[in-house]
Amino acid sequence: MPVIVYVADREMFRDDDSIFHEILASHGIQKGDYEVELYATFPMLIFDELSDDVISELETIDVVQIERVD
Repeated sequence: MPVIVYVADREMFRDDDSIFHEILASHGIQKGDYEVELYATFPMLIFDELSDDVISELETIDVVQIERVD
């Protein structure tokens, strides 16, 4: 199921050493494994699939919002 991840903090998205990218990397997810659309206010990442473990960890970051697409 596709998953959209909104990152409300642009700096967190830009910083490769941020907790956001650390979580993705710890699950073997790299740039290129998802589509990125940059909006004026925040980046939106589109994943074809994202495991519940990754989603759970990303949800612990206050500036990240997850949307599951049916």
